[in-house]
Amino acid sequence: MKQFTRYFVGASLLLSLGASAGTANAQKRLRTSEMNLEEFNYKLGNIYYTPSFKAAFGYDSNSNNSTSSDKDNGYYSEAALGLDFFYEPFRGLRLDTDFYIGYREAFGNNGTSGLILGSDNGDATFGFDYDISEKTTFSIENRATVGMEKIADARTNENSDSRQFWDNDLGTQIHRDITDDTGIAFKLGYRTRRDLKDNSPTEEYDESYFGITLDHSVNAKLSLNPFFNYEDREWTENDFNNDVETLEYGIQAEYLISDQVNLNLTVAYKELDFDDTAILASRSDSKEDGFVGSFSVTHTATEKFSHTVSGSFDTAPTTVAIANASDEMQLGYSANYTVNEKLSVSAGFDMFRGEDQGNTRIDETYYIYTPSVGAAYKITPRQTLDFKCSYQHKDSDQADGVGNANEYERTTVDFNYTYTF
Repeated sequence: MKQFTRYFVGASLLLSLGASAGTANAQKRLRTSEMNLEEFNYKLGNIYYTPSFKAAFGYDSNSNNSTSSDKDNGYYSEAALGLDFFYEPFRGLRLDTDFYIGYREAFGNNGTSGLILGSDNGDATFGFDYDISEKTTFSIENRATVGMEKIADARTNENSDSRQFWDNDLGTQIHRDITDDTGIAFKLGYRTRRDLKDNSPTEEYDESYFGITLDHSVNAKLSLNPFFNYEDREWTENDFNNDVETLEYGIQAEYLISDQVNLNLTVAYKELDFDDTAILASRSDSKEDGFVGSFSVTHTATEKFSHTVSGSFDTAPTTVAIANASDEMQLGYSANYTVNEKLSVSAGFDMFRGEDQGNTRIDETYYIYTPSVGAAYKITPRQTLDFKCSYQHKDSDQADGVGNANEYERTTVDFNYTYTF
């Protein structure tokens, strides 16, 4: 039976950190194997599926990331239906989905009511694969989230009205096996961000992209994937934001150091070409470039204990008028311990640093710290109860528009119930 032990998609404060710096746009889609099919709860002919129901109740002390005393706070409840699905109508054609969709109802001053969409892995996904030949596969994949907060957006969301972003990524890809160990992928795609409550039109954008990736297995332990990315982002409103074209040249590596330790590493050179200088910047900064990357090291210490160290550094477009780009760095640690067959506990800590690249006296350098603890209890083989408590604190070297320290604190407490049919 497929287990659902991650936190409820709409309740976790910082479930998603967004795409890692230097991620290849084109990536070979993994095929579902016979072993994977055994994880589904139901089979109907060539259809495999696992439905689920999730419910949550929680409290948020500062849902609008307020830097003043005007904090939106209150309780909320959520309910969602989920489906993990795989269908192979005939050899060479495969369809798969993995998603939750539901609704959050907030009470008191908490203004986060609205649709939620996602999955245990972060994105709600729909995939279609067709084998043109034994070596060539055509794929369509759509990834979407609604109501999931990303730590990279935390500064932009300060003192906000209620907002609800729909992030969508639709792409088509051709993958060709060159040899048994090497393949090449070409991908075209289109990303969009929309605020369903229309309170933040300056943060909405459309982005077309292209990618080429060569995936190569050196041996059973090491794979190397050089890649090239091109992206063209256009903001729907240009009052504060400049359209930007991005080029990336990089390499991804995955190395199985031992049976217990796995390393993922990405390094890339990135160029950003903005249409114009930032409105309030004191120098011409229409171009930014430099190295970006990410890493993660996962250690399965024992059958009961595993932990991960991760990090990334990036230069990313901003939605503030003082700078086109921000240098961003993230470091994180997470650990999970299985107490017994029913109970597991977890803990984590994330640090995010942003530095505006506008070279003005009001450029902001800020840090966001997020410690968290959690527990998951398996009531029955089909029922799981999760608990999580997160605390978020922002430090800044700047004041907001009315002279307050541009800093805030936020605490969330979540209780989540999952029933897997």
